[in-house]
Amino acid sequence: MLVTCPSCQSSYRFSDEAIGEGRMVRCARCTTQWFAGPPPEPIMALDDAAPVEAFDEEPAAQTVDDQASTETRRKTSRARKQSGARRWPPIKPKFALVLLGLAALALLLIQRVEVVKLAPSLSSLYGALGLDVNIRGLDLREVRSAEQLEEGSPLLLVTGAIANVTKNAVAVPRLRLAVMADDDRELYAWTTVAARGELGPGEIAQFRARLASPPAEGQRVAVRFLNRRDIMTRPGF
Repeated sequence: MLVTCPSCQSSYRFSDEAIGEGRMVRCARCTTQWFAGPPPEPIMALDDAAPVEAFDEEPAAQTVDDQASTETRRKTSRARKQSGARRWPPIKPKFALVLLGLAALALLLIQRVEVVKLAPSLSSLYGALGLDVNIRGLDLREVRSAEQLEEGSPLLLVTGAIANVTKNAVAVPRLRLAVMADDDRELYAWTTVAARGELGPGEIAQFRARLASPPAEGQRVAVRFLNRRDIMTRPGF
C-alpha cells in the first residue's frame, strides 16, 4: 500500500503485512510521525488501471520500532568498544613478584632510617652498600685534634661541631672519643658533652674535649655519639 506523509507529502510504499492493523510510522524526509491505518478494502478490480509509479528515488521510511532497535544497537556497539579500550591485559605472576620486590627494595632504601631504628643490626648492611643511616638526625662536623703542652705535660685537644639535620628538635647525647693506634686499636676512650643539650631544626652546637697525657702510640682520634652498647659494656661511659 502507498503511505503519504501528511506534512511534506512524501510517499512511501509498504506491504500490507508491514502495516497490518495500523502502526506509527516516521517520514524519512521531515521526521513527522503519524499513524498509518490499514489498507482500505478494494471496491473493484481495475484491469486497465495504470500502475502506481514506485518512488525508487525516495528513501524508505523507518518505523518507530525499527529506529529504536537501530539506536539500541549503536549504543551497544559503542559500549563494547569503550569497554574493550579500558580492558588491561592480565599481569603475569612472575612480573607481579618482580614489581613487588622492586617496591619493597625502594621502601627499604627510602625509609632506611626507620628500618634501622626497628632493626639496628641492618645498619651494617646499609653501610656495606655505601648508604649512610643517620638515626639520630645529628651530624658531626669540623672535628679536629691537636696535641699541645700544658705546664710541661702533653695535652690532647679535640674540637668540633654538632648539627641538627632534621626538621624537629633533637636531644644531643654525650660524645665518645677514642685515641686510636696505627692498626686501629683503641688505646683510650672517654666521653664529653656538647655546649647544648638540645638543638632546634638546623641549629649547630660546638664541643670541646681535653685529655691529659694521651697515649704515646696514638695517631688519631675517633669521635662518635655514645650509644646503649657503650653504656652496657662499660658502665663508666
